[in-house]
Amino acid sequence: MKMRVPEFKVSGSELALAQNMHLVRRVLEIGRNVANSDHVSSVTDKSFVKNRKEPIRAGYVWIEYEGRPSRIYYEEAGAGHDLLCLHTAGADSRQFYKLLNDAGLGAEWRMVAFDLPWHGKSLPPEGAPIGAWDLTTDRYVAAIEAVVAALGLRRPVLLGSSMAGQICLEMALRWGERLGGVIACEASERIVGARCRGRGIRR
Repeated sequence: MKMRVPEFKVSGSELALAQNMHLVRRVLEIGRNVANSDHVSSVTDKSFVKNRKEPIRAGYVWIEYEGRPSRIYYEEAGAGHDLLCLHTAGADSRQFYKLLNDAGLGAEWRMVAFDLPWHGKSLPPEGAPIGAWDLTTDRYVAAIEAVVAALGLRRPVLLGSSMAGQICLEMALRWGERLGGVIACEASERIVGARCRGRGIRR
């Protein structure tokens, strides 16, 4: 917002804002839903069934990441072709819970979503210095490669939007035939005005 909306300003501590961004994001989501008259209630939702167990399976897998052991959280559902879902910047695998609960997709796809190191339920790599980590293109690619190998995914289709959409394009360039395809939403080969590292993932 600071980059794209000139009128947007932060008064006070930007560090405090960053530390509480999950709360800010949720407030903005609620405001957007109210503005769009999209009043969602889990109690009145027609899909709500008391005591229903969802088909999502969750766990941790250890990968080697930048020469360090790293404990990665992931969720999966369904069976069939491998679909790897990549979350957006600062988010985690919860973005895909509705997708992973889709019975129609689950009949044909093994859907997997994972939290990047330093995100969601994935811890920082062991011994990594706190506060000195930036998500670069090469680091993002390395995390995807390690998770694909650790979970035994075969020619997965990659799905992502925004930052994750950008990395889908990068993976298509680097991996080619090793992928089953990419679904790159809100992605472009180049973003004008962004401060980029590598091929444009870090903004």
